[in-house]
Amino acid sequence: MADLLKLFAPLHIESWYVLAAVLLAFVLQVSKKTPYVARIWALLPKQWRWLWTVLAGFATGFVQGYLTGLPAVGAVLAGVGGAFGVGLLAGGINDWLEKSVLPWPGAVRVPVPESLPGPEAAAVGAVPDEDEDEDEESSPGLERPA
Repeated sequence: MADLLKLFAPLHIESWYVLAAVLLAFVLQVSKKTPYVARIWALLPKQWRWLWTVLAGFATGFVQGYLTGLPAVGAVLAGVGGAFGVGLLAGGINDWLEKSVLPWPGAVRVPVPESLPGPEAAAVGAVPDEDEDEDEESSPGLERPA
């Protein structure tokens, strides 16, 4: 077991990365609900939204490695450790909040402008959730027995 831990020693994963990941997840969740920042979130495709957490985790690890006096390669390796230790954990917390039964809706929602009239306003302001199940009638290959 000690030999396995020596493989991860160059990544300089710190114990405070868990707290940093929880704080990063909180900041990202609040930013998804802020009206102006939610529009930026909506512009980014859903499959690329994980980049925010991983890049923030890399930056956290890199800065921590640089401030402790590591050489450039060591700081980059510490950044990789931060991407795993902070970024992936914060991304997991965000994903859990989006799919959990808690009353907090974690998905990105763009506010509807007040100037749009009628039912078109609801269609413009809502960002479709790609995780929702399809309707049985619209799924190809599923037929109802007669």
